[in-house]
Amino acid sequence: MEYIAYIKVWTNNNSGFLGLLLFIITILLGWVTGIFKTLRRKPNLKIKVIPGPSFCASYDTGRVYEGHLTHRTAMSVYLSVTNTGSAPTDIEDIYVGYKSQASKNKFEWFWLKELTVCKSDFMMELGDDLKIFPFFKQKNQSMENIIKTYLNEGESSNGIIYYEQEESWGKFIPTIEDNLMKIKILIKDVYGRKYTQKATIPKVTLNAAQKVCSTFGETRESLVEPGNA
Repeated sequence: MEYIAYIKVWTNNNSGFLGLLLFIITILLGWVTGIFKTLRRKPNLKIKVIPGPSFCASYDTGRVYEGHLTHRTAMSVYLSVTNTGSAPTDIEDIYVGYKSQASKNKFEWFWLKELTVCKSDFMMELGDDLKIFPFFKQKNQSMENIIKTYLNEGESSNGIIYYEQEESWGKFIPTIEDNLMKIKILIKDVYGRKYTQKATIPKVTLNAAQKVCSTFGETRESLVEPGNA
C-alpha cells in the first residue's frame, strides 16, 4: 500500500513530465509504425498470356553454316500485366524463355529479350471486323496505342511482345510437344524485382504467322548483309 501511495504522489507531482513522455512515446510509435508500413508496401505484377496472336514459328533462312542449314525462331506473346501489390512500379525488361532441343538439362531455359522491333501490326479478322492488336512497348502503325509500363496499384497494361532468335542451326530450336511450346515470361522492374509466369503457346508455320502479321520473322533477316551465306 505504501508503494501505491508513493506512486500516486509522484505522478501528481510530475504530471507534466508524464504527459510529455507519453507524447514522445506516441510520436515514436507512430514513426516506427509508419516505417514498417512503408517497408511492407511493394508492387506485385500478375502476368497472364491472353488468347490471341500468341504463337511461335521456326523457319529456314536458306543459308548454310558449317554444312548445316540455318534457321530462326520468332514468337509473339500477347500479355496482360496487372499490379496487384501495394506500391507502384515501372516495367523495365520482359524476357521469354523456352526449352531448347539442344539442352539435355530439362530445367534449363533459353532466354530471349524483347530487343526486336516488329515491322508491321498484328491483325485478325473477327467476323466482319478487323482486330488490330496493340503492342506492349512499341508504337502501332495502324492505330494509336498507349505504351504503359508504369503501373500504380490496381492498374494493368496489355499488348504484344515480339521476339526473334538470332540465326541458329541444328538442335538450337524450341522443344515442341503436341504442337505446343512451353514458355516462361520473366519481367524485371526498375527496382530489380523479378516476376515470372509459365504458359504454353501454339507452334504455327511461318506462312500462318504472316497471315496475322505480314512481316513476322523478317526483322533480323532485313539486317542480314547480302552475300552472307
